[in-house]
Amino acid sequence: MRRLTTLALALLLAAGPAQALEPLGDRGLAVVNGGGGEFFLTPVPITWQIAYSSNTGRVVHMAWLPEGQETDNWADKVSIQLFPGETGITGKQLLDQIARRYAQDCRNLLGTQTDVQQTRGRTVAFRLLGCTKHAQTGRGELALFRVVEGTESLYLVQRAWRTPTFDTEHLPFSRDILGKTRLWLQGGRVCQANSPEAEFACPPRLADAIQTTSLDKPVNVIKLGQHDGKAQQE
Repeated sequence: MRRLTTLALALLLAAGPAQALEPLGDRGLAVVNGGGGEFFLTPVPITWQIAYSSNTGRVVHMAWLPEGQETDNWADKVSIQLFPGETGITGKQLLDQIARRYAQDCRNLLGTQTDVQQTRGRTVAFRLLGCTKHAQTGRGELALFRVVEGTESLYLVQRAWRTPTFDTEHLPFSRDILGKTRLWLQGGRVCQANSPEAEFACPPRLADAIQTTSLDKPVNVIKLGQHDGKAQQE
């Protein structure tokens, strides 16, 4: 895999002309029950349609596509994955696994090193992966991944695009879109219900949304500004 340093990535993103990929739609908020009173809160595109939803017990997976796009022929996707009770793998290790899977079907795989940081006492891993031509679709693919390590579970958020094929010197998106999407993904955080510490406590206004989740139906999506509304539920 060709690794992009921060400087190299900046130069590639500055190269033009580049097709500006579609930004995300209006924001909703996914409230994800990770067990043990732990919840993951992350922005999701509330105006997009739920295209995929599953709960195997080991992985909860939910994906959104813009209206008019199909699950077998999408161009824009946002997905969240919950790994209940998974504390034996780090975010970096999970992203390494994903990169290896990408490499199996990719003509040329490129990406950044995994960026690991501490945020609000949690370990957070971030990575960009790009595939110049995917063997199954014949198209290019780009994805931003963010993994948050909770005390009870592991949480993954992904924003992906399918694009025309591209070469390793010219990525098919603009620097502005990448920056905005990364900021969007960084809106996700882990909170603890009834924590006495304000920094780690879940917002009181989300109490109703939290109470309507369970380990069987762990995801509740609400419109921002509607504190007790229930828009979509896994």
